[in-house]
Amino acid sequence: MYTQITPEERYLIAALRKHRLSIRAIAAELGRSPSTISRDLRRNRCSQGSYTPFKANQQSRARRSRSRRNARITPEQWDTVIRYLRMDRSPEQVSGFLRAEGLMRISHETI
Repeated sequence: MYTQITPEERYLIAALRKHRLSIRAIAAELGRSPSTISRDLRRNRCSQGSYTPFKANQQSRARRSRSRRNARITPEQWDTVIRYLRMDRSPEQVSGFLRAEGLMRISHETI
């Protein structure tokens, strides 16, 4: 199962990179996949191209806060969804109806 890289791991990644360890060696040290380390180094580097753990953590948190997953559904909206489900409508029908009526955009998978 995938877990987010922690701030402590980012500091360790930076320290091991300074010692010129390879991505595979860093991954083995952290018990992570080399692709996970490579992705973190690539996505979270500074504008100058260096990897700073503090800024990497900030960038990662900023991406997560901008994700669609953070567009939370309010309790009132869930009440609406539940009301339609109790009318024996499928999640697909509820999602389609709510979208067509302009009430909310929610996928059947979320329901």
